[in-house]
Amino acid sequence: MKTLSFVSLALFISHLMPVLAVKSQKCGSVTVPKSLIEEKIDESVGEQPVEIGRMHSVNEKRGDVVFEYTEPKKDGLMVEVSLSYSMKGEIMSITGKINGQTVRCVEKKRWF
Repeated sequence: MKTLSFVSLALFISHLMPVLAVKSQKCGSVTVPKSLIEEKIDESVGEQPVEIGRMHSVNEKRGDVVFEYTEPKKDGLMVEVSLSYSMKGEIMSITGKINGQTVRCVEKKRWF
């Protein structure tokens, strides 16, 4: 019985991993919050049609999202974020544009 409980717990935690994997992104000098990225991915998933009978790989690309974000702390500096995500909701690639210039986006490190 304990083995079954442990397996169930492991499956539940592995199901949550993609949600925990999304982090805030620093695109140039603008920090795009994790909550906004998750919201945009969820909206995109909800807009996609369900393909009945099609098998997907969990690492397969699911979709693309493009949105704009203006960071209040940076005097209204706006970044256009383009990202693609997998079937698990993990970010596969992410880039940003500030004033027409492409900037690299990286996970924002948290220091405790």
